[in-house]
Amino acid sequence: TMHKDERSFIVKIDDALTQILGWSAEEMEGHRSIEFMHADDHALAIDNWMEMLACSGPGRRVRLRHRRRDGSWVWFEVTNHNLLDDPDHPCVVAEIVDISDEMAAQEELRARELLLDRLAEAIPLGLFQVDAAGEVVYTNDRLHAILGVPRVASALEQLGTVVEADRPALKRALDDVLRDGRHTDVEVELRLPSTQELRFCSISLRALTREDGAVSGAIACVADVTDSARMRDELKRRATFDELTGCHNRASFMRALEANVADARPETERAVMFVDLDRFKELNDRYGHAAGDELLRILGARLRETVRGGDLVGRVGGDEFLVMCPDVGGPDGAMRLAERLAGALHEIGRAHV
Repeated sequence: TMHKDERSFIVKIDDALTQILGWSAEEMEGHRSIEFMHADDHALAIDNWMEMLACSGPGRRVRLRHRRRDGSWVWFEVTNHNLLDDPDHPCVVAEIVDISDEMAAQEELRARELLLDRLAEAIPLGLFQVDAAGEVVYTNDRLHAILGVPRVASALEQLGTVVEADRPALKRALDDVLRDGRHTDVEVELRLPSTQELRFCSISLRALTREDGAVSGAIACVADVTDSARMRDELKRRATFDELTGCHNRASFMRALEANVADARPETERAVMFVDLDRFKELNDRYGHAAGDELLRILGARLRETVRGGDLVGRVGGDEFLVMCPDVGGPDGAMRLAERLAGALHEIGRAHV
């Protein structure tokens, strides 16, 4: 405790304050208390003092920094009691509590929050947090750049640019993490409202839980994976299709054929047709490989146009093609399709003589 007169001059301090600050009573008494306070806290201390003087009794608690004798600072929570009307002991009694540990913990928490906020803005990922009801609690700037949407109320609204075909999978992922606490990763396609450009995003949803295990919300990391998704699709396309004709290549066609034979019902009537070009080498030798390649491109396109929806066309050699018909409908159906294919080839031959 500290006793002060009406002008805030220190009249008396107790032993506890001496132990905390290191100043002796003789060094503090006769000085104004503001002389021992941090300069940044002077305005607050004066306002609190003037407010306290306006009426008798305890004033409003205030947090102020006081200087120790060694030059360091200590946080105090001070309550000034106005007893100036007391005829026996007219003074102001300040009750002082050392809250340095609490303030240090708060400073550390603020520093960590600032660090996390700066990290959230620095990383090349969109971040958002939702509560248990799916309401948006936090977003970073990168999220809005990726999604093309400003901050809105709910998670589904925040992800409103996701294309309609991917919205059911997105909703299931959000339900899984918020209802069951299951970590979920989902890849979606979205359309930027400003340019109508299609982009691909990977969304990683992680549940936030309380001490009792109850789900309190979720945090999501959103990454723009457009370039890698397109590269992956391109690699898959090259591994599946023949670059020249656009038909399935030998390896992918044989895999599809083996899978069809293994999985088809016993009563399924399937057919595989072999197609090649007569005198293709003569054409190459006479007109050059560019002409031969062009003929193969035309042939591949015509074969794909002629077969039915569920049939598969593959190029298995230079001028050799296979056509797989998973359910051709018996020998007669196979012969009708073979005749259509032969007719298409003859049309190509007549058109390119």
